[in-house]
Parts: sequence; structure tokens; C-alpha cells
Amino acid sequence: MSAIAHAPAIWSKWRSFMERRRILLCGYGVFNPKYIDFGVVDRPFLWCAVAFAKERLTLRAVGNTLRVMTTVQSPINLKNWIEENREKFKPPVSNRYLYDGRDFFVMVIKGPNARNDFHLVDSEEYFYQLKGDIKVRVREGERIVDHVVHEGETFFIPPNVPHSPQRPPDTVGVVVERRRPPGEKEHVIFYCENCGALVEDIHFDCADIVEHFSQAMLDFWNDNARRTCKKCGKKVEKPEPVKSL
Repeated sequence: MSAIAHAPAIWSKWRSFMERRRILLCGYGVFNPKYIDFGVVDRPFLWCAVAFAKERLTLRAVGNTLRVMTTVQSPINLKNWIEENREKFKPPVSNRYLYDGRDFFVMVIKGPNARNDFHLVDSEEYFYQLKGDIKVRVREGERIVDHVVHEGETFFIPPNVPHSPQRPPDTVGVVVERRRPPGEKEHVIFYCENCGALVEDIHFDCADIVEHFSQAMLDFWNDNARRTCKKCGKKVEKPEPVKSL
């Protein structure tokens, strides 16, 4: 719940706190109206204010980053933002944060990407395709189902469904995801393209999906032992950027 929603309760407790202090000071014969004059701060008042603040204010840590929203963000012209950040979209994932909040985050993802992994997480994902068509490969048991998401369409991924978005050049999409709480694992899963066997399920705490996600893939592709299928001996190759659907 936001600090604004808590404000009436905090104010009530503050007034009660100050009233108890006024009565205490009266009992010791040191009451002076200035002690409860909010425009004048004496040393005892300051000590009380600091104690109250320490007791009531809480900052929530997310992963290793402390996120505190103190002001309302101004509206963003999405087309201009994409153009200004065009050179920052890099494979394999080609994603950037549009909004990186406490409870959820919004990414813009621009093609081409270069992925042969399947992503899995314990929460939902919402796709909106701004420009061009993409394909999202979904594993349903042992089979793979390809869903084409056309320009202007939305697509919803339920929790714990392995999926692999394939984004051709000059496509632009928006993805909304829930912020992972500490301890919830992100999964980057690789299957053998020859026999379909599981090669590796990389699971880790992902504090920054833009940086950590891509790094997990690069580490896998650069390790011959890890990317070799234990069943048939074939290697999972580092993919080239998607050229077309």
C-alpha cells in the first residue's frame, strides 16, 4: 500500500503521539505551547520526530536495489522514446526497460532477437505487438506450438509455461511482467534441437532481466560442456538473429 494511502492513519497516530508528549511535559511542569507548535522545533520535539519517523517509515528492498518512487513520472511519447533508444536494443534479447517499478516492469523489445531458449517464470506475462508480426513458441508437454502475434494484437502467457519469442527485424513489442519477489527463480531452459531432450535448466534470482537474462544465455553458449546434449551428443548452437518468421 502506498504512503498516500497510509497518510490518514499516520497523521492520527502522530497527533496521539504528540498529545501523550504534551501531557508528559505538563506533568513535569515544563509545558510550553511552543512544544506543540509545528512551526517551532525544539530539541525534545526533534528527538520525538526522529523517533516517530524511524518507527513509521519503511523502504522496500527489491533484489539488491532499493526502489523508491517519490514523484509521478511524466507521460512518455513512446515513438520518440523508441527512436531515441534505438541503438541500445541488442541481441540476444533486444529488450530495454520502459518502466522499472516496484510491483511490475514494462519492457520494449525490438527485433531482431536471437534466442533458442525457453523462458519460464511463476507469474503471468502480457504481450502487445506495436509493429510487425512475431512468433511465440510455446512448449505444451512434449510438443511445441507456434503462436503468431500480429501487429496490433495482444498475447497472454500463463505462469509456468515455457515460451520462446522469435522477433524478426523492425518489429517492436511491449511486454509487461510482475516484479519477482526475493527467492522466486527465473528459468532459462535449453532443449536439444535434435532429440528434444532437456539440455539445461538455468534458474537464478533475476534482479535485472535486461542484464542478467542475456548474460545467462551467453554463459551457456560459451560453455561446450553445458551446451552438449547428454542424450544424443549434439550441441545447442548459438543462434543467429531472426531474419523472418
